[in-house]
Amino acid sequence: LLFKGFIGLTGLKWSLVGIYAIIGVSLGLYLRFLGEWHIRFNPTILKVPLLKEMANYALFGILGSIGSIIAFRIDTIMITSLIGALDSGVYNIANYIANVIEIPFGAVVVILTPILAGALARNAKQEIEDYYKKGSINLMVLGLLFYLLAVTCMDDLFRITARYDQLIKGKEVVWCLGLSKVIAMSFGISVSIRV
Repeated sequence: LLFKGFIGLTGLKWSLVGIYAIIGVSLGLYLRFLGEWHIRFNPTILKVPLLKEMANYALFGILGSIGSIIAFRIDTIMITSLIGALDSGVYNIANYIANVIEIPFGAVVVILTPILAGALARNAKQEIEDYYKKGSINLMVLGLLFYLLAVTCMDDLFRITARYDQLIKGKEVVWCLGLSKVIAMSFGISVSIRV
C-alpha cells in the first residue's frame, strides 16, 4: 500500500501498530476461549525481597542483551570507524550472504539439543560421541554445500542491485567469512554439549 501510494509513512506506522494490536487481542481472546486466561494481580506478593530479586534479574537481562548486541555487532562498529560507512554497508551485505551458510547449523542444534540433554542425563557418553561425530560430518557437508552455493551465486546476487560495482568489493568478505563459518560448523554441535 505504501509502494502504490495508497498510504503514507504515517499510515504505514499506524497500520503496523494496528496489526500487532489485533494479534495481541486475538491471542488474549484465544486464551480466554481455551480457559487459560489466569491473569490476576495480587499486590501482597510484591514484598521487598521479591522486588529486589526481580530488579536484579531484570538488570542482568538488560546487561546481557546489551552485551550480546555489542558482541555480535562489534565488527560492524569497528569496520565503520576504519573504512567508512559506504564500505561498511558493503561488508554488512556480504556478511548477510555469508550468514546464510549457518542456517543449517541453527536447525541441527535445535533438533539435537533435547536429544543430547537426555543422553547427558543418562550419562550415555558413547551416544553423545556418536551424535557429535554425525552432527559434525553432516554440518560440514551442509556448510560446504551452502558455501559453494553462496560463492557461485555471489555475482548474480550482487547484479540484482543497482550498485554492482560497489558491492562486488564484498566478494572476498563472503569467501573469508563463509569459509570461517564452514570451519566452525565442522566442529559440530559442541555448543549443545556441556559435560
